[in-house]
Amino acid sequence: MRILHLNGFTEEDKSRYRQSILRNVVDSVAKMLRACETYRIVHEHVIQEKVNIFMKFYEDVDSDIGDAQIVISHEMAKIIQQIWQSNSIQLVYERRFSYQLLDNAKFFLNSLGRITSPDYSPTTQDILQCRFKTRGIHEINFVYKKVDFKYGFCSFTLPYN
Repeated sequence: MRILHLNGFTEEDKSRYRQSILRNVVDSVAKMLRACETYRIVHEHVIQEKVNIFMKFYEDVDSDIGDAQIVISHEMAKIIQQIWQSNSIQLVYERRFSYQLLDNAKFFLNSLGRITSPDYSPTTQDILQCRFKTRGIHEINFVYKKVDFKYGFCSFTLPYN
């Protein structure tokens, strides 16, 4: 509704979505790495070192309280990209229907360079792909053909990880 009737998203909206997109990326990689453990898929030695670095990063990000900003440095983006392109992760990605992996994982991981750049601002497609936890009742008010509309919907928290 917002895209069709309210000229899209504000910069403040995009900033919130940017954080959710980065959260989607790190959660997806962590979920696939856990699935590798579950399915006993072994990483190549050089990738295992990257996995260890990423998991330390993920523990730090995951333990942050509140609305702490997720920042994926250029170095961490390269590590995530190497993990994503590894044979072990591609194998576990093929099994994604047997565990809960966000449906946007491939979309965002294939766009990692773009979405981790410092000046990144989410596109409408990025926002539509983004998944996030929501709570409460949301309303969007708009005018269409001189008629006021109030679009309301309920949302609640569903664990996605």
